[in-house]
Amino acid sequence: MHHFVNKPDFKSQINNQKGQSFVEFMFLLLVLLVLSFTLILGLNKGVGKTWKKMITTISAPTTSTIEF
Repeated sequence: MHHFVNKPDFKSQINNQKGQSFVEFMFLLLVLLVLSFTLILGLNKGVGKTWKKMITTISAPTTSTIEF
């Protein structure tokens, strides 16, 4: 009888782990970029609205119109 021994091929496992690590790194980098752009855009819009409210409140007593 022949017994087949399943010997793990360590070389292919190491190559697969390197590839998986690279893909995981790229996904992590993509997630960080999306989060940072989302936060930056959200903060910019919030700051812009706050400045607009402050300008209209401060210049409310004048009769001139404010154009943004």
